[in-house]
Amino acid sequence: MDSRDRSAVVAALARRYEGVGWETDRVLGGFATTDDLYVDRLTQIRMPSWRRGRVALVGDAAWCVTPMGGGGASLALTSGYVLAASLAAQLFDDTAARDDTSSASVERALAAFDDWMRPLVDDVQGIPSGVVRFAYPRSRVGLAVRWAVDALLLSTPLRSLAARVTRVADTDRPLPPLTVAS
Repeated sequence: MDSRDRSAVVAALARRYEGVGWETDRVLGGFATTDDLYVDRLTQIRMPSWRRGRVALVGDAAWCVTPMGGGGASLALTSGYVLAASLAAQLFDDTAARDDTSSASVERALAAFDDWMRPLVDDVQGIPSGVVRFAYPRSRVGLAVRWAVDALLLSTPLRSLAARVTRVADTDRPLPPLTVAS
């Protein structure tokens, strides 16, 4: 389905949710009459390289870490810092490099950025098999099972365990130093 074809999107939604009950018909009617309908696919960005020449992608543009949500904002902030530190190290730390603002210096900085960020992003993007299906069930039984597991994981005895298991963008590596030219 091409998400830019509005009528195809509305028809697909109507077929998918027809007869579900409750307020579904009202919501589907709203989809059919609104001028402001946005539908997106559950996607994840995986790129072999986030840089070319003196240009780099960061944040969701580079790695949209998980279709499950979470982690994107912290990784975007971390990547901004790591990119700045990598550029500063190449362009300002070394006296010889201060006079070298060439593409080679920027490309070395971007390579250092990629080297630091890649393991962190790869770790976050490694979604275990079945997790997406569990998080987005396709049946009433699947939804009931997910609700029961959610309630169990969020119960007082298991809350701290669930917090550790669902932590994203976690690393023991120190951030690269950010130095400023004097």
